[in-house]
Amino acid sequence: MWYNFWLQNSHFGVEIFIGLVFFATAWLYLDSWGAKKEAKTLLRALGFFSLALWAVLGATSSEFSALRLIETIAKFTGLAFVLISFIIDPVPKIPRLKKSSLKKKASGIIPVALSTSVFFQPSVFSSILLLVISCLILIRFTKGLIKEWRGLFLAFLLFTLSELITILYFWQDSSNIVISRILQTYGAVWFTEHGLKLLGFIILARWTWGYIRFRLVPQFFITYLTIIFLIFVGTTFAFTTILLRTVEQDQLTQLKVNVQTVEYAIDQLDNEAVLAAKIASENVAVKDALANQDVETLYAVTNRLMLENGTDFFIVVNDGADVLIRAEDRSKIGDNLADDPVVGRAFEGRSVASAATEEDITAPIVSIRAASPVLSSEGKIIGAVITGYIIDNAFVDGVKKVTDLDVTIFGGKYRSATTLFTPGSTSRDTGLVETDTRVVDQVLTKAGRFTSSINVLNTPFYAAYAPLLDIDNTVIGMLSIGRPQSELLAATDKTIRTTFIISVILMMLAMLPAYFLARYISRYQRV
Repeated sequence: MWYNFWLQNSHFGVEIFIGLVFFATAWLYLDSWGAKKEAKTLLRALGFFSLALWAVLGATSSEFSALRLIETIAKFTGLAFVLISFIIDPVPKIPRLKKSSLKKKASGIIPVALSTSVFFQPSVFSSILLLVISCLILIRFTKGLIKEWRGLFLAFLLFTLSELITILYFWQDSSNIVISRILQTYGAVWFTEHGLKLLGFIILARWTWGYIRFRLVPQFFITYLTIIFLIFVGTTFAFTTILLRTVEQDQLTQLKVNVQTVEYAIDQLDNEAVLAAKIASENVAVKDALANQDVETLYAVTNRLMLENGTDFFIVVNDGADVLIRAEDRSKIGDNLADDPVVGRAFEGRSVASAATEEDITAPIVSIRAASPVLSSEGKIIGAVITGYIIDNAFVDGVKKVTDLDVTIFGGKYRSATTLFTPGSTSRDTGLVETDTRVVDQVLTKAGRFTSSINVLNTPFYAAYAPLLDIDNTVIGMLSIGRPQSELLAATDKTIRTTFIISVILMMLAMLPAYFLARYISRYQRV
């Protein structure tokens, strides 16, 4: 989560820097227009001001459609103004460029672009505008008349490449996993796009400063704005970091409480299992059938009781702990359960329940087993009934429905039941081992609790773990409840975006005193 958070904040900082560079360039041309009022200079100033607004609005990552619309309008208006300013600025013809060859190249490109829906994406139009602007700057640079525009050309060339890369996002929803990962937010394409854009703006900032440093008022104004922006960006970073850290700590504290919800649900199963066992052990038909070793009657009665009580298994043993009947599987009889802790206590005359694990083919089975003694009419223990519930996927699904959190039950360190699914599959992640040594050591070895951030199948989670104990207080497994970190970031995303918007508004308001101060200094210079 923190990885995405820092990238989100980095995006904000980079876009604010881009806006500042555009604004500085616009102010440079505006200052030039004040000395010599030419339409091309004014258009460039207005164009770069519009692009500055586009970058600043892009920094907010706002989901408001109105702001997105203003951002798009500002972008294309700015590019259009800059383009027109170069078009109306005449340049000598360059003999080396042949119109016919350009036409041939264009004729081979345009039909292909028109044949796809990609052409109608906004990024395509902005890429075309940036490419044309780059070519016009290149003409002036290569002609030898304006050598100092080399930096401006390189900057716009990088902007063009960055914008061209964004066309790839058209296939972001591809069913191809590799393509989808490359094009996802904060993926390889995102880093490439932002890297080229940042490099371009560093070059543009250097080019702009090369002119501003010789002009006192623009230098003072831009330096003042840079300091203000750095303060606001730093404050925004600090506030959002503290906010997310607080929310993170609250989430971890809440998970400690939520894991107790799972423990409470299991305690309820304990009570229900004991009640079902007591009811069965006091059933007259069960007592008579057990006393007479009537297996057929035992099967019929226990099967009915299992259905009535909603338990998952029902076992009857004789006074030697030999299994006489299993209502859930009639063929499995004859084994001895003398080593079962709940059976041992039943023969002591107690009705008890305990968590238990049993090895299975793909994953261990975790269950709640309750046993109650069956007494003869003389009060002698003649056997016992064992019944209970399997803690399966239906159980964890029920807990998730209540808590909206992912739940996992472990038998030992293996997942027995879980609400988690294998990415890109409909199968659950049962049978997988818990590999985090912190969890294994704290919970399984020390019978303690563990709450922290953790990776589950390469997905960052916040999770709380608690030991699963049997009747002898021996750790036989774990309970886990958690939430993907991405959900927490998404929950705070609106607040973070709002913070970005407020910061941008405050930055723009802070420009006013700087502007009036710059005007005052300018007037003082003239005097």
